[in-house]
Amino acid sequence: MHENLIGLKVTDESTYQAYREAMMPILTRYGGGFRIDLDVALVRSPEGVEINRLFIIHFPDRKTQDAFFAILSHGH
Repeated sequence: MHENLIGLKVTDESTYQAYREAMMPILTRYGGGFRIDLDVALVRSPEGVEINRLFIIHFPDRKTQDAFFAILSHGH
């Protein structure tokens, strides 16, 4: 299994929820999904990046993850 920890700053909860709902069928098609989704107090990284949401996204392997992100970058 291949996993990624992703941090975001969510400013619109309803848009974020719509994003997750739209992503699930695509993730499922690639054998992936969300593991954990944490709504946290504001966190600042050493680089000054602010986040308030952490989630783990998973795929069966790196090749499948790369294929998933390739379709996203091409707008399909």
